[in-house]
Amino acid sequence: MLNRTLALSLFVTLLLGASAGAQDFHFISSRDSGAGDLNYEIYRYQNGTETRVTTTPVIEQHPIWSGLNNQLFFVAPTPQGSEIVTLLPFLGGMQPLPILNITGGPESYSHPFLAPDELSLFIVAELGTGESMIRRVGLGGQDLGVIVADPSDVHSPATANTPAGPKLYYSSNRDGDFEIYRCDLDGNNTQPLTTNAIPDGGAMPSPDGTKIAFTRQDPFDQCTTHVWVMDHDGQNQNQVTAPGANGKKFTFGWADNNQILYVCESGANDLQICTVGTNGLNQNLLVNGGGHDRYEVADCSWDHNAADLFAS
Repeated sequence: MLNRTLALSLFVTLLLGASAGAQDFHFISSRDSGAGDLNYEIYRYQNGTETRVTTTPVIEQHPIWSGLNNQLFFVAPTPQGSEIVTLLPFLGGMQPLPILNITGGPESYSHPFLAPDELSLFIVAELGTGESMIRRVGLGGQDLGVIVADPSDVHSPATANTPAGPKLYYSSNRDGDFEIYRCDLDGNNTQPLTTNAIPDGGAMPSPDGTKIAFTRQDPFDQCTTHVWVMDHDGQNQNQVTAPGANGKKFTFGWADNNQILYVCESGANDLQICTVGTNGLNQNLLVNGGGHDRYEVADCSWDHNAADLFAS
């Protein structure tokens, strides 16, 4: 389960969730691992400064920061080999605490993302059968119910206050390949935003909720993915990374000046963090860990989790 979640990608997310608009976010990196060891820790990027946040002997991923509550949520493995959503309260001051353990629940819980008001989380609940669902939980782990449940693999929840009201974005392979969907925060009024035969995922709303950045596989090269952007309702879909640029690129958030944050591949599966404008211009490299912000992949098959960032 852990390797599947890490496949292809470096998992990162905005420091302040979907409401942030500055170059201030968390990411994970194996840069401080020992020789022959691959151990991802959480780091903070703040206006050019990179600071290590966690120092545990396990792989941590999917960090999401609540500035309102001064809490960092992330995913960590359990001794049984599954995954659990974990809380690091008062950043740097307390030990990580697992927050979710539903009796008789799924095998793993992952991909936390804050509700627009930052008073609850949407998480992916892995059923261990190749299927998953999205649950809503309180910040202390209280189960607030299933929001998205259908016989499919559901991933990468993200929320936003859009011109159409508060919405939950996610991806599902219910139609045979991964597409991006949106619904109300209670799971009603589901709408498909992408409808094609090419895998789409990693939807990440802009700070004002008007745009959605996402990842789409190249139709001619399954080893390449690109950054795309569309309106909050799925209209006006446009590719923003260069059509001829090979390699993996995964959206996970937004920086200042309407720039999209994404994981970019520099070669040999080395993953770094870049920004690009919604018009495809002004591409910049923000984080370069010297080849250590990466995860080696055995093949190029599409694993939708790779586009989560998501976010993250």
